[in-house]
Amino acid sequence: MIQTRSPIVLSLSKGAIDETNDKTAKAVLLQRQAIVNEAMSWLRTPWQHAVAVKHAGVDCGRLLIEVYANCGFIERYTPDYYPQDFAIHSSDERFLRNIERYTHEIITPLAGDIAVWKYGRCFSHAAVVIEWPTIIHAKIDEGVLLDLGDQGELAGRAVRFYSVFGDTL
Repeated sequence: MIQTRSPIVLSLSKGAIDETNDKTAKAVLLQRQAIVNEAMSWLRTPWQHAVAVKHAGVDCGRLLIEVYANCGFIERYTPDYYPQDFAIHSSDERFLRNIERYTHEIITPLAGDIAVWKYGRCFSHAAVVIEWPTIIHAKIDEGVLLDLGDQGELAGRAVRFYSVFGDTL
C-alpha cells in the first residue's frame, strides 16, 4: 500500500496541458486527470461487496462504474447479481464483459485507464491506473487505497489493460 497525504497530479498534466496547442490532446489530458481525481475522492472508502456509496462501501467493480459514470464516460448502471466468490467457481468472464462494454484493450496503460487481474478462474479484480504501476482499487479488508499493481498479491497475476479513450495519449 502506498501512503500519501497530498493529491496526485499526473506528471504530464500541468506541463503537457500548458505546452500543447492541440485542443484534442489537451481535452484528453484533462479527462484523464478528472478520472484520477474522482478515483482519489473514493480513497479510504471501506470495501463492501456489491455496494457503491462513497465513504460507506464499494467493491472494485462498482468503484469503476462510479468513477467512469461520475466523469461522464458511461451511464451509471447496477450490474446483475454476482456472488463475491464468482471467480473461484466459474470461468465465465462476466466481469471482463462488463468492462469491455465501454472500453477497448490496450498494451500500455496511462492515467485514467483500467487494469484487470485474473483471480481464480477468470479476470475478476480491477483498478484505476494512476501512473502505472500506481493504482487505486477497492481491496477486501483494506478498502479503497493507493497501491502498486505489480507488487504484493497482484505480482505475477495475469493482467490486462483497458481504456475508455480511443487514442493512445
